[in-house]
Amino acid sequence: MAGVDPIVTLEHRHGDDWWRFSRRAAPAAFCPHVVSNVDYAETTRSFNVRRELPHPAPVLIVNLGEPIGIVDGFGIRHVFGAGEGFIAGLHERFALSESGGSQAGVQVALSPLGAIRLLGVPLGRLAGEVAGLAAVLGSVVARELGARLVEAADTEARFALLERFVGDRLGRARDADSAVEWAWTQLTADPLQSVGALALATGISQRHFIARFREQVGLPPKAFAQVVRFDRLIKRVEGGALDWTTRALDAGYFDQPHMLRDFRRYAGMTPRAWLAATLPGGGGLAER
Repeated sequence: MAGVDPIVTLEHRHGDDWWRFSRRAAPAAFCPHVVSNVDYAETTRSFNVRRELPHPAPVLIVNLGEPIGIVDGFGIRHVFGAGEGFIAGLHERFALSESGGSQAGVQVALSPLGAIRLLGVPLGRLAGEVAGLAAVLGSVVARELGARLVEAADTEARFALLERFVGDRLGRARDADSAVEWAWTQLTADPLQSVGALALATGISQRHFIARFREQVGLPPKAFAQVVRFDRLIKRVEGGALDWTTRALDAGYFDQPHMLRDFRRYAGMTPRAWLAATLPGGGGLAER
C-alpha cells in the first residue's frame, strides 16, 4: 500500500522463552493521536507475570490467544479471553499482566487526546483503571472488532483492520479540548515546563487549567509531566547498567535522589532490581 510504513519485527529467544513483536508506525493521517500498532505473540516458561510501569500513553489491547489477567494499580484483577479487549488509562502505580505461558494480541498505542477521540470519553474517567472495550465502545462494536481480529490471517491483515477501525472512529470524532491538547504537546516535549506558565499561555486560570487537563488526560499536568520524565529515564537506560547520574540528568532529573524516589514510586523497586528483572529483546519486566 502506497505511503504505508513497513512492518518491523523483533523476535527474541531467551532460554526457554520466546517472544515476537511486529510494529508499524501509525499512518501520518492519524498523528499525533495514534503512535503505532503492535502485533505480538510469545511462549514463556521462566515467568508468566510482568510488571507494567506507568507511562504517558494509554494503550488499547485486544487479546487473540489464551486468557490473560491484568491486575490494575488498585489491585483489581481483570480477565480477558480471545477476542476481548481493554483500554488502560494513565496511572501512577505499576500494574501486573498475567498469562498461562502463551499469549498473542494486538496493541494500539495512543496519545491521551487520541484516546478521547477514539473512545468518545475523557480519560479522567479511566484514570488508573483497566476498562473492557465492551464497556467503553459498546458490546456490539467491541465484539465485532475482536472477532475480526481473531479471524484475520496474519499481521498485515490485523494491522489493516485496526487502521480501518481507528480511521473510522477518528473521522467521526469531535475535536478535543484545544488548550489541553496544546499543553499535552508541550509537556510531552519538555516535562520540566511550569504548569503556571502553561496555564497563563492558554488564558485559563491555573485552577481551571489543572481541572480540565486532569479530566481530559487522566492525570493533573504536574503528575503527567513526572510520568513523562520517568518514562524518558526508562527508555534511556534500557539495555544494561549505565551511568545513572548522567542518564537521570538527561531525562530531566535534578539529582539522583529524585530519580530514586521515582523508581520507588512508579516501579516499586530500586534501579538495580529493575535492571535485574528487565528482560532482553524488549521483553519487559519479569515479575515471577
